[in-house]
Amino acid sequence: IRLLEKVSPNQAGKLPRDSDIAIKTRGVKRLIGDIREIFESEPLIAERMLEELESQDPLSIDVKRYRLLKSLIKMYQGANSRYLNFYGPPGTITTVPYYQVMQSREKSAANQKELDLNGKTVFVGISERLRPEQKDSFHTAFSQSSGLGISGVEIMATAFANLLEDMPVRPLGFGGYLATIFLWGMLLGIFCRLFPTVISAVGVMGMSALFLIAAQYNFKNTGSWYPLVIPLFFQAPLAFFGALAIEHFRLLKQTLEKLRMEKDLSMARDVQT
Repeated sequence: IRLLEKVSPNQAGKLPRDSDIAIKTRGVKRLIGDIREIFESEPLIAERMLEELESQDPLSIDVKRYRLLKSLIKMYQGANSRYLNFYGPPGTITTVPYYQVMQSREKSAANQKELDLNGKTVFVGISERLRPEQKDSFHTAFSQSSGLGISGVEIMATAFANLLEDMPVRPLGFGGYLATIFLWGMLLGIFCRLFPTVISAVGVMGMSALFLIAAQYNFKNTGSWYPLVIPLFFQAPLAFFGALAIEHFRLLKQTLEKLRMEKDLSMARDVQT
């Protein structure tokens, strides 16, 4: 709220300054909705808040707090729905069975090590691998052949972690998608036309491998989702075989032209004799 006051005092005045009072008077759900309405009514607020956050002295701000503020701003700035960025197969997110929590409390009473949940967000739900009495799993890219999928509570935890880390899956916009397809196609086409067949074949395979590695790196580190099917399985072979066909057509045309010239020359000689 203090950061919002610096960039838009009028909008900040709509919210209680004390977080505890805000939660008690409005409730968490309503408070989140009110903040969201502020960002929707004045879209440039998010950019100004990010600029203000970036302008602060790095030595005077806690890194963890800085990342959290940045993630919150982008969360309120973003769209109403996001693509989930799953972290792995079922069980990747730390899961603590309920009985272990109860045992931890008993051990704590006996001066033994207690399960530390301080400062952590806890989601409660069914996440057992064997749950014949209730089905609560969803099919994802990490679903296993045995039928085991990711549970609903783990999906909720995944969504929360994506927002907290500002790491949802981000598909390229329509303009970025078209630019990637166009530039990649131009690069392949020019390369295949400039170099001989063998070099072109090796070059296309090498560039395709680099494209795949770069797309995977960006997806893993930034969540950016680059197109793969069209560039690698359509454009790459089309550029190579297209350039090969053009070259063969050019050679065929030259051959036919030479044959025509030889025929004309032969006819001219016959006329002279």
